[in-house]
Amino acid sequence: MAEPYFEPIPLATIDWQDTSCLITYGPLPDTLRRSVQAVGVLQFPLLQGRPNGRFRIVSGSRRLLICRELGLGPVTCQILDESLFPEACLRLAVYDNVATRVLNPVERLALSQAAPA
Repeated sequence: MAEPYFEPIPLATIDWQDTSCLITYGPLPDTLRRSVQAVGVLQFPLLQGRPNGRFRIVSGSRRLLICRELGLGPVTCQILDESLFPEACLRLAVYDNVATRVLNPVERLALSQAAPA
């Protein structure tokens, strides 16, 4: 497996229909919108390269949606290799949320069943 790398990604190359790692729902927070407007994206979204040249969102969907809403782009993202298993991507998505908010019941269940990384 290749090491993750950073790259500016045009928002048009993101597969917005692929919600396989989406575990955070609800309205976009105004505090996040104001933050992105004021200083840009501080924590890089995590994407996975796909064989078709597009990208799956692993974490950072709200940041990316706000960037799209504001007409920003390209956005620098951390890119994971396309060979990484879906379960590993989902685990990364959950762990990305651990430090920023209280986990929802689905995330807590996923962590309790996850094998050590």
